[in-house]
Parts: sequence; structure tokens; C-alpha cells
Amino acid sequence: MRTASSIALVMVAGLLGGALWADPGTPAEDAIPFGSLTETNRALVKGVTDHYTLRRPYASQTLTVTLPQLEWMLDNLHPTWSLARELGLKVRATKPDEQGRLWNVDGDGSKGYITPVYRAPGKRVYYMEGSQKKVWTVHGRGVVVINYEAAQPGKVKVSGAQFVRVDNAMMAAITQLCGPLLCGMVDKVYLEFIEPLGRLGALAANDPTQLRGAMQRLPKPAAEGLQGLAELLPVAAAAANSPQPDRL
Repeated sequence: MRTASSIALVMVAGLLGGALWADPGTPAEDAIPFGSLTETNRALVKGVTDHYTLRRPYASQTLTVTLPQLEWMLDNLHPTWSLARELGLKVRATKPDEQGRLWNVDGDGSKGYITPVYRAPGKRVYYMEGSQKKVWTVHGRGVVVINYEAAQPGKVKVSGAQFVRVDNAMMAAITQLCGPLLCGMVDKVYLEFIEPLGRLGALAANDPTQLRGAMQRLPKPAAEGLQGLAELLPVAAAAANSPQPDRL
């Protein structure tokens, strides 16, 4: 998936308004601890959730991954996605800046970034913003919420939500014709977070040698960025046959 292209599609999908709204009974406050966000991050997130045009909830699924591995990957998206790409997953190519934002470097003519805005046991929240210029320019913002909890040794339950706000009202008439398709494209952004967690976690449990090999094939800076995950592989292998405490 192209990073900013995906973000732009999310933005376009949001213009569907009522055609794509999920059940509005659950407000953003139920998904995001606004009181625990910094003032700057709260302003970013509320700029989306106070005026969102699309909300997508995602049901719980169980992944083969340990809590330490999952948390490391969620907190280190750039090296995690680099490793996932090496293993053949279609995830974004990014470049971090000094502020910790991950910018699209897929070279598709679009621009966008993702940045973490909240971190706590059991939850991560990310803010994303981007634009794409084709026949017209589309600009929008989004918030991705990832919830997780231990299920059993070596397994973690993951669920989440996505809020999107599109700033180009002129696109509404066009997107009304493509609701189901664009809704699926919105969901791909969430899946891009989840799929590497499950794929890399399963390899860590079942074939850590293959995972180490993929790390070694990466350029040296990228491989060094994965040292934290590499250090968790022996722990993960041992934990496959022994109980692990619930950290949440």
C-alpha cells in the first residue's frame, strides 16, 4: 500500500458522510483518553474526532504474539514496517523526521505522515495527516486507535477504531457513488497496523530463525533499529512452553 495514497483514500471516503457512518452511539471519548493526552496531541486528535465524517470500529481478533513483542512493534513502526516489507507484506515505506513523524517515501506524488499521540498499557493512538494531488487536491486527517490485552500465553487480543475527517467538501458528490469500495480502502489503513503484528509475531513463535534472517538482509541502519525486537526472540521462544503473566 502506498502511504499517502492510502491516507488520501481514507480522506475521500470520509466525505461519504451518512452513507459510511458507523453506529454513532459510541463517542470518541469512549475510545480515546483525551484527559491523558498532551495539550498539543489533544488538539490534533480533537480536530478530527470533534468533526469526523467517518468512524470505523474493528472487532477483537487474537494474534500469535507476546505482549512485549506487540508493544515494541507498535512503538517502533518504522523498523517494524521495514521488516514486514522485507518479508513480502505490502506496508508503507516511511522515513522518520526529527519530530518522530513517519513520512511517506513511496514516491507516488502524494504526501502524508503518521505520528503516535498516546501510549499506555493496553492502548496506542496515532494521528495521521496527508494530501494527494491528482485531478484535484484532497486533504484530510485521521486517528487510529489500537486496543490490546493478553489472551493466553503467546496470544494477544487486538481491537480498534478509526476516525477520519476530510477537508474537501467538493468531493462528496463523487464519493457518494463509491461508498463500499472506499470503505474497504479505509479499513486497509487499520489492517496495515495489525497484519505485521500477527505475521511477525507468528514467525517469532514458530520460526525465529527466518525472522532473524530477514533482519540480517536489511541494510545495517535498519537492522540495528530492530535490535530491540531481536532481543525478544529468545524470550518469545521460551515463552511458547511456559505461562506468562498478564501485564494489563
